[in-house]
This record gives sequence, structure tokens and C-alpha cells, in this order.
Amino acid sequence: MTSPQHRSLSPDQSAHLIRYDRCIAHGLRQLRQSVGLTAAQVADRTGYEQDWLDNIESGTQSPTIEQLRDLALLYGHSERGLLEQAWAEASTGRAI
Repeated sequence: MTSPQHRSLSPDQSAHLIRYDRCIAHGLRQLRQSVGLTAAQVADRTGYEQDWLDNIESGTQSPTIEQLRDLALLYGHSERGLLEQAWAEASTGRAI
């Protein structure tokens, strides 16, 4: 099933964007774990629901740029660095 945001893309572009979303999800999970936070602790500190974070980290939902910034900053990283890493992983096909 194609999401509304992927509708106007070619199949190759859509597949790349899906890999990119998965790399972002994987990167956020890795960052959270690397700083020793549980999903419950992140929910407490950000005000986001734990179910929402689970959806973000599983790749079933995409964060807004503001949400991505909030999480990256909590984890001690920039959103730009996270996005660049995810793009590099998606471009090489290393998506989880």
C-alpha cells in the first residue's frame, strides 16, 4: 500500500523513501538506547506518548521535523546529523 505522501513518486523513489524512513526509525532507536533511556523515560521527558515513540521506532509512523529535532536533541545529536546518516544508509541499501 502506498501512503499519500508517496503517491506522486516513481516506484524507485517511493522505495528509497521507505528505506529512508526505516533508517530514521532505526537511528532513533539506536540513539535512545546509546544514551541509556527507555521509551517510558523519553515519553516522560518529551511529553510524547510511549505508543507514539514505539510507532516511530518501528517505522510505522514518521516523525515531523519538530518531533525529530526534539528526540535528536534529547539524545545529544542534531536532527541534521541523524537525517544525513539515515540518507547515507538508505542510499546504500543498508536499511533495516
